[in-house]
Amino acid sequence: MPSATPETKPVPKSPQRFLKTWGLTFVALTALSGGLSIWFSTALWGYPFIAPDLPATVSEFDEILTITPFEAQAEENAPEGSPLTYQLAPERLSDRNYLQPLGDSGYMGSTKCNTEYCHPSRILVQLVEQGSLTEVKPSLTPAQLLQAEQQLRQTDLLLTTDGDYAETVLWESGLIVEAMADGQRHLFYAINAGQIENDHYPYYEIVFQQDSLATPLELVEMNQFFYEIAGIEGADFRAMWILFTMLSLPVSSVIAVCLYGIGQHRDRAQPSPIA
Repeated sequence: MPSATPETKPVPKSPQRFLKTWGLTFVALTALSGGLSIWFSTALWGYPFIAPDLPATVSEFDEILTITPFEAQAEENAPEGSPLTYQLAPERLSDRNYLQPLGDSGYMGSTKCNTEYCHPSRILVQLVEQGSLTEVKPSLTPAQLLQAEQQLRQTDLLLTTDGDYAETVLWESGLIVEAMADGQRHLFYAINAGQIENDHYPYYEIVFQQDSLATPLELVEMNQFFYEIAGIEGADFRAMWILFTMLSLPVSSVIAVCLYGIGQHRDRAQPSPIA
């Protein structure tokens, strides 16, 4: 009897093989693009996807004692080159066209916080929404503000740098909120620092527990991230993933063509089955 022809697995048709190879390659590169986007966003902005929410302790603030907008300025009549110190700056809560009145609280604020800028008044928005802020509060006195700044400096939490940006990073502005939570006094600092690198600005939200201005600060929570002005603001996780995914399309095609060619060459190199 004639010998049986050995069974061989059917080779996928050329279009099917190519499309399958391209699809698997594109899916792998898309996943890789997501990982690269997370790494890029974390390295540049300090968070993987979107700016973090306010520290959770803020939701526990049940009594607001003082609200103090400030800006680092040279003291009046100080010689040129004198160190900057925190000065009262109420205009910081009204100097942006996107600020909106916050109910009947007497304050204006915004939740704007992204790779372009983060406005320190976003805490006021939450305080109004949770009913903790219903009226204008007093500010710290200049002496109290100076003491609050000095105590913050002693924590070494704020970034510093050398070289061209050693001074600009100290051009700070922001907001200090003094509040009570479960009978304990807290200080909340929201700080827009100056440039630490070209067009690159740190932003901080720090919550301390402190019995009084005369006692040391005890760190409770802290946010630290970055934004850019006239830099590559807007290049967040979503934008980078879209960009990397678009770049994956031609790269996937090139890889698929190469793999397809290798597969075809391997198939042709296999010996034909013997009858």
